Amino acid sequence: HESPSAGSKDSWATHFPQSHSGVASAGGSVPAWRITEAGNWVQDFVPAVVSEFSGGNDATWFDVSTAQFDGFGRQRQPNPGTDRWFDMWTERRVNTTLTCQDPGCTATASLDVFDPQTELARNCKLSVPVHPTDFDDQFSGERVEFIDVNGVRVNTDCFPLQSSCAEVQNPMFHCVSQLPLDVLMNSSTGKVDLEAKISLVVDECAHDGNLLSAIPEVTCMVMPLPTPLPEPTPASPVMERCTAGTFTVSAPLNCPERGCVAHVELPLNAQHLFLDHCTLAVQINQTDFDGDLGSLELVEWVNVSGDTVVSDVVPGQNPCGCSNSSSSMSFALLQDYNVTNVSVNEGIVRVSAKISDAVDECASNGYLLDGKVTVTCSASCAPSFSDVWGAVQER
Repeated sequence: HESPSAGSKDSWATHFPQSHSGVASAGGSVPAWRITEAGNWVQDFVPAVVSEFSGGNDATWFDVSTAQFDGFGRQRQPNPGTDRWFDMWTERRVNTTLTCQDPGCTATASLDVFDPQTELARNCKLSVPVHPTDFDDQFSGERVEFIDVNGVRVNTDCFPLQSSCAEVQNPMFHCVSQLPLDVLMNSSTGKVDLEAKISLVVDECAHDGNLLSAIPEVTCMVMPLPTPLPEPTPASPVMERCTAGTFTVSAPLNCPERGCVAHVELPLNAQHLFLDHCTLAVQINQTDFDGDLGSLELVEWVNVSGDTVVSDVVPGQNPCGCSNSSSSMSFALLQDYNVTNVSVNEGIVRVSAKISDAVDECASNGYLLDGKVTVTCSASCAPSFSDVWGAVQER
């Protein structure tokens, strides 16, 4: 996570990324970080150190607050909920009157604290000071029976034990003082609804005609809602630029045993290309094709997409035997075979080949039939959608 900061108001030391060395720790130790039981990271206060060193004292001996800065001059991060924590916020105070006139009456009031559509509010607290009217007799039950906040009872049986009947005016009595409201606050409306009731025996010494007379006050730290980031503009898909020319695909054609059959499929999925003319070639390495002692050592057949195109071909060499060493050890089994229709219509060229049972030694790369199939096409770019649509409209 990234440590919070006070924006343009102040520069705080950071927990992440944290610096234990270099400039950040110049001049002293960086205040340590720890995680609280509530799961919050806080930075400890660095206390003064009493030293028996006889030399000169450092700055912390005179003022311990100098130890709360790192080498960058950033002050220790304040604890959550403190005044410095809310440097970028503005304190707001809202009060109202909570009154009723009769013995045992119930009073209601509402406070509009903030506008949740445009503002954020934190660290809200409620105080309910009550004028002492007829609350001087504890044993007769002269009290504020309850105080509710947004339907939650936060105080019962408040006994001010004071009265305004005497000539001396008694101060107001707090039945609720600095009650945290962040959990009780109606976050969808930003309002605080209050309800309070006095007992039936509160029946004299009214204040301005009211037997229950209170001035509830809510304080909150408020700031404007952050400006939302603009919605990102959807990016149009980028089509790969087509380059006309030659398109080639190849694959091995091999099998390891005497008399074996090799199979291979070549997919021609050339996106955005038109394949105009395609030819196929099959090249194999010489293995045991010298016909030694009159044995029938040959490629019996080659099949391309269901058609037999080569039969009984004798490559004629054996690298392990007495063959002419100056001869090429590669043999063109098939060249320039037209597969345009197969490529365009099916999109896959299938090739199979079989060797005779007498081909039984001198494997190439571990295979008695070891070859490669190559399809080469002349390709042109496929028209874009706009080109096709324009041609349709012209018709």
